[in-house]
Amino acid sequence: TNTMSPYLIIGSILLGLALIFLLFSRSSSSTSLQPSNPSKSGKSPPKKPTSIVLYGQQSSGKTSLLTKFLTNEFLPCYTSQFVNEVVVEVELDSDQKKSVSMIDVPGAKVVRDTSQLARAKALLFLVDAFNFQVDTVALVLYEVLANRSIIENKVPVLMLCNKADIMLTTKSYLKKKLEKEMQRLWMARRNETMDSIVDNDTDEAQQTLLLKSVDHVFSFDETCQNEIEFMEVSVKEGKNMNKVKNWIFERM
Repeated sequence: TNTMSPYLIIGSILLGLALIFLLFSRSSSSTSLQPSNPSKSGKSPPKKPTSIVLYGQQSSGKTSLLTKFLTNEFLPCYTSQFVNEVVVEVELDSDQKKSVSMIDVPGAKVVRDTSQLARAKALLFLVDAFNFQVDTVALVLYEVLANRSIIENKVPVLMLCNKADIMLTTKSYLKKKLEKEMQRLWMARRNETMDSIVDNDTDEAQQTLLLKSVDHVFSFDETCQNEIEFMEVSVKEGKNMNKVKNWIFERM
């Protein structure tokens, strides 16, 4: 019988090992040259905002509005202590439905989480038309309109003048009063030192808007870069809720 030479056996083994090593080396180099994330920085690109943020002063009706969307029932106002985030089915009379993420941010200053503004694709700002405190509302609204994420993403804002069922306060009246107070606030902020108005979230945005206050009187239509609309509503009685839903459908 023919027997294989020991030298031939050893040569075959060495050749096999060389081929395995070569294949492994190519696989490793290919993996290292083609990272899974193609971005130069190695970081994932920021996600686009996809939620509706409910914002405003304390006891303006944010949680009541959220509950209305969830259950179609009215929940009397109470002070929230934590951010509420839920997915709701927004339904129109024409049987159109859309699932929307809503974030209810507490209105009290000590628990109001401004970081949630970065998650807003659209924003519902609630105003208590019955107990309208223009200076308080203007301060909270300033947080929104001077927020870098709100400006850069051009987030549309719907100003909901709530409790219109018990107070005959028109949206034009509230808009005019707020514009006057915002002008006063704008000029006061501009006259402060830059160190006192710049923070980690709103530095460039605030500077841009403050510079605008030099040129003209504050106006929601002219000064702000966002679409801002006013609407009279009653969460309790359901007044204009269909208009709110239509506004959401058009922007989400």
